Amino acid sequence: MRVRRLLWLAILFASLDAAAQSTFDCAAPAAPSTAGAVVLGNGSSGSVSGAQLQAALNAGGVIRLNIGTSTLTLTQELSITRETVLDAGGATLSGANAVRVLRVSNPGNLTYTFSLLNAVVINGSTPTGSGAGLYKATGGPWQAVTIRIFHSRFAGNQAITTAQDDGGGAIYVVGAQEIALVNTVLENNRGANGGGLYSLGSRRVNLFDSRLSGNSATGTGGNPGNGGNAGAIGVDGADRYVNLCRVALIDNTANAYGAGLFTTVYDTTSFTRIENSTLQGNNSTGSSNAHTGGAYIQGGPVAIRGSTFRANQAAGYGGLSLFDHQTGNGLVRTSGDITNCTFQGNIARTGLGGAMNITATGNLLLQNLTIANNRALCDVCFAGGISNAAGLPITLRNSVFLDNTGGNAFNPWALLNPVSGSNNLQWPQVRPNSFGQTENPVTPGAIFADALLSPPAMNGGLTETMALPAASPAINAGTATGAPATDQRGVGRVGAVDAGAYEFQGDIIFRNGFQ
Repeated sequence: MRVRRLLWLAILFASLDAAAQSTFDCAAPAAPSTAGAVVLGNGSSGSVSGAQLQAALNAGGVIRLNIGTSTLTLTQELSITRETVLDAGGATLSGANAVRVLRVSNPGNLTYTFSLLNAVVINGSTPTGSGAGLYKATGGPWQAVTIRIFHSRFAGNQAITTAQDDGGGAIYVVGAQEIALVNTVLENNRGANGGGLYSLGSRRVNLFDSRLSGNSATGTGGNPGNGGNAGAIGVDGADRYVNLCRVALIDNTANAYGAGLFTTVYDTTSFTRIENSTLQGNNSTGSSNAHTGGAYIQGGPVAIRGSTFRANQAAGYGGLSLFDHQTGNGLVRTSGDITNCTFQGNIARTGLGGAMNITATGNLLLQNLTIANNRALCDVCFAGGISNAAGLPITLRNSVFLDNTGGNAFNPWALLNPVSGSNNLQWPQVRPNSFGQTENPVTPGAIFADALLSPPAMNGGLTETMALPAASPAINAGTATGAPATDQRGVGRVGAVDAGAYEFQGDIIFRNGFQ
């Protein structure tokens, strides 16, 4: 009876947690207080040794380094085993390309939080292991340790180069309650998988106001294989929540799948959110069996909102891919919505789906999207906009397709298979150099018209958008059905809803200033 009660409680808590996750507000946690900290150093370089810092970490509590912005070069990794706040005060912790910088473990079987503040973590090295900058090992109670990193930078850390599941050049975390980055930069780190960050089996992966750029997944072949997934971020595991809130994934590379983000799940209680974020210039550099430059998402509910996917590329599927996940317990479908987003200039070099690939069979809403100038480059390639399997439960509303092209002019360019929905614009109607072959309407009643989009720019808000000029036929062309109250920039609607991710505001002075 006790076992049944515990199982029922576990199911109840998981259900409540999943409901809370669906309404997650993307508010970043506050950094912990450093009042009463043990202060190490007198403000000058060299006034603290690695051994002195380790002795303080052994005791736990709140620690503040007082060595200015100088570098503390380590000869062995720093070990965290209990509740600790480490404020580096702007100092650099360096592994000198010889050792890992930080290891978090739990020999005492505790539930605790490690917080790192105002640190620069560089040149960690683990040629045969994971997490060159920071590694949270397995051991102790599962999902008992929380790791939060505030206002910090991880750069030039190098983990194992080739391995099926290992990597995490900057950070590799196994079985944490949470790994959170707040106002943190991961740049130019390398590892077999997850050049920037890799999480395996952690409950929550939360990133706020952070940037991951120039990171590389250096393995090959994927999984099974020798890695190469997740240039910037990789997440694997069941019953987990991923939130990217105001995050920039820029110019990361992978030899296999998901140069920006790679995530795979095993259940429908998990959740993946990308909100007010930018995925730009990420490149899956592998051959034709490797794909997805921007974000590879496999399994579970998703919400992608207010975000821009720009100039990502791969052999196939330049910007975003959504897949189901076949597990031993059955098929885990991917479902959810993509709303108020811009897909521009993404490239599939030798395959389909310049902007997007959708084979996921769960219900999916595509609402108020701008999909423009995406390419499927090779001579036999097409579906430069969206490559979607036929018959999927996709609803497409208030979206603009403009100048998405393929090398093959005899197959669809904007959307491979028409779907249900309404109030969409697309252009061109006749594919150039196709002897007059016309595009199918993306949905019944779609309007063939050039939306006259302006180039991507910061037009207000947190991500780049493509503005509508006053003459655009996309203005007032949408329906209120399903339309959010604001556009991608967070700007309110004016009159009837516009098609695309940008709401024209040219006449707002007359509406508000001349009653």
